[in-house]
Amino acid sequence: MKAYKNRTVKVQMITIISLCLLLGFSTIAILVYKNISQVLLERTLSEQQSRISALATTLTSQFSTYLDNAKVLESTFQHSYLQGLTIESNKVSTAGFQVLDASLDGRSVINNFAVVDKFYADTGAISTLFLKSDNDFLRVTTSLK
Repeated sequence: MKAYKNRTVKVQMITIISLCLLLGFSTIAILVYKNISQVLLERTLSEQQSRISALATTLTSQFSTYLDNAKVLESTFQHSYLQGLTIESNKVSTAGFQVLDASLDGRSVINNFAVVDKFYADTGAISTLFLKSDNDFLRVTTSLK
């Protein structure tokens, strides 16, 4: 400290002014950095939110399309391929469960894959027929491999 006091006033003033300028520039740099980082963060978040919203819109649209297609296929399967399906009064055993027999054109559909395979060949869609078994439903025929 004695060496500093022994310097000329000019050197002391230059040193003090330099330190003040350095402190001022450092403070300004920190403030600018914080401001810029906040702006960049908000811009990035806004861009990501926009992308997420666009993706959500696309997924919603695709899901709606798939749902509409599934409804059309279900209606086609039910009203075209299963037209004339009757539930018989006799119970049959399948996969260890008792279910009422179901027939189509006089033939049982239980473990009969002709209808579901034909539907798959015509539409490319997998179909499954369930019948009630007590308090549950049992898959009795399917094109699922």
